[in-house]
Amino acid sequence: MVLILNQWATQQDMDHLTRLIEEKALEWALHPGEVRNQIHVLGDLTQETEAFWRTQPGVQQVYGLAKPYKLANKTHRKSNTQIPIGSQQLGSEDLVIFGGPCALESEEQGLASALMLRDLGLEIMRASAFKPRSSPYSFQGLGVDGLHILKRIRERTGVLVETEVMDVRDVETAAELVDVIRIGARNMQNFDLLKEAGLVQTPVILKRGMANTIREFLLATEYILQGNPNVILCERGIRSFETAYRNTLDVGAIAVLKQETHLPVIADPSHSAGNKTLVPALSLAAVAAGADGLLIEVHPDPSVALSDGDQSLYPHQFMNLMGDLRKDASYDIVVGAAALDGLPAFLGERYPQRRIAAIGDAEALRRHGDRLSAVLPERTLVLEVPSGEDSKSRAEKARLEDELLSRRLGRDTVIVGFGGGVVTDLAGFVAATYLRGVPFIAVPTTLLAAVDASVGGKTGINTAHGKNLVGVFRQPAAVFADTGFLRTLPEPEFLNGVAEALKMAATSDHRETATLTRFIAAAVRIKAAVVAADERESGLREVLNFGHTIGHGLEHATDYRLAHGAAVAIGMIAESRMARAAGFLEREAEDRLHTLIDAVGLPIRPPDEVERGRVLAALGGDKKARGGEPRFVMLEAIGRVRNRDGRGRAAYSFPLPAGVVDSGLAAIGL
Repeated sequence: MVLILNQWATQQDMDHLTRLIEEKALEWALHPGEVRNQIHVLGDLTQETEAFWRTQPGVQQVYGLAKPYKLANKTHRKSNTQIPIGSQQLGSEDLVIFGGPCALESEEQGLASALMLRDLGLEIMRASAFKPRSSPYSFQGLGVDGLHILKRIRERTGVLVETEVMDVRDVETAAELVDVIRIGARNMQNFDLLKEAGLVQTPVILKRGMANTIREFLLATEYILQGNPNVILCERGIRSFETAYRNTLDVGAIAVLKQETHLPVIADPSHSAGNKTLVPALSLAAVAAGADGLLIEVHPDPSVALSDGDQSLYPHQFMNLMGDLRKDASYDIVVGAAALDGLPAFLGERYPQRRIAAIGDAEALRRHGDRLSAVLPERTLVLEVPSGEDSKSRAEKARLEDELLSRRLGRDTVIVGFGGGVVTDLAGFVAATYLRGVPFIAVPTTLLAAVDASVGGKTGINTAHGKNLVGVFRQPAAVFADTGFLRTLPEPEFLNGVAEALKMAATSDHRETATLTRFIAAAVRIKAAVVAADERESGLREVLNFGHTIGHGLEHATDYRLAHGAAVAIGMIAESRMARAAGFLEREAEDRLHTLIDAVGLPIRPPDEVERGRVLAALGGDKKARGGEPRFVMLEAIGRVRNRDGRGRAAYSFPLPAGVVDSGLAAIGL
């Protein structure tokens, strides 16, 4: 090992280091330099970590300290391990939440939990089929039968499943039936079980034992890493003298693990706390320390849970925590007349020395290509996309991906989407799937993209069956909405954005409607302002589909010749009439919205060639439909949407009787 001393190291610092080295029975030799001295150290160097030596007074760098955990350490790796969990990449910028009950108690309980998680936008459920219990009289789980139940739940709901295994005989079966395997804290040094987990390729969560050091924890991972690279480290709390809570969540361990290894690190605040009231605070602390994900227990009714009800959140508590976590995982949205000028500093701070690939709309590059080039590195690869909705296709996505691959761009790539909604949707989708996910930055050049497509994390492409039917939710790293680009927009394109801004005001605070009216009056004249949408929708994304169910049907019926903003405006006319026909909305509110849409120059009727039958056919294939039955967001007032179903449960879109749908279509002349 070589200790490189900094140029300000004193004789006192050197004396301290040599005494420390000798106390550990190591040999040393001083090598003076012109600016910095070096101390070469020989002996058993596994006694202390690199961090120990690096933090000693006078030490600037440490070289050559062999890690006892050879596969887990990041010394010889260019990038961290990323593990796909649905559309997310655990170990990237994504915060992955494994939510669900401590134990799978029955198929009904597991299915209810999975549906709840799906409604909140989560993609994976934790639920143990095997439960190690201190008492032989406690619920032990459903065993192998539980694994088959979890598989059926995944097939019915689309929610991925994660479960604990305890026995080497169950590893292979679990790997075939579930998506992620967990080895609990009590089995952290069950070496036969670790070796067996190394024989499969299913991702494995390994929990740190309650009395184990970080070094012991990482050495345990080596057994799995011998054959399975998909290891997820989990800090679940260590046993201490404190009795106010079950275990101490060691957030310092999270930071050390992120520093020492290339593996994803998650935390289990539920098992640390043993008390549901502490879970939110510990969750936020773990994320602040750098955790890539969380294991959180949530039960449909913790009061009747067969395992760990005291630490399991109620659904409403879990929903509130998800809102807090999404706020913490927010991203920059920069809006202004020179917003793009901030891009170089952002890239330099967040992504130094990374390759940049800009995917740009042909017309946007023609108008503003020089402006983009001025803020991107010289080696930026620029890929041009033909203007128009036809580019939002599988073929164009494949062409872009093949071009990136042929240029050998790796996981150190950052993709910048430059253009309107077509390009931000397409480029975002490419970024979400290229090499299993690379960072994406949106630079919208239209008002529609600035207030809608670039914000909120929806990416995707169109198919012959409908619009945006293939894609993923993937938040951008940042959005730079430069209002200077809006000055060159033709009026129809500008009004497309106005329609989306109007939709947001209609479904949010009613006071914003007056603000928006003033905004539109000024914006139509000078075309130089923008309304920023709130990206933190707290799982209530369906609210933003107001006007879109009918709107997408109209787009499909015109083969996408009808502009998106125009279609949404007409859709809001139809769907507000449906809300009135269903008894949710007063006529005064409907008339107010109708008048505003008409006053700003947006259409209130579709083109004459639109056929009612084609619109109805498109509704059944809409991505929000369930079982082929379309669903609609219903206004109850300007600024308020209906958010409960007939049983009082949270819901934001609803199936409607055919007569109610007919009334909406009649309101727009169909």
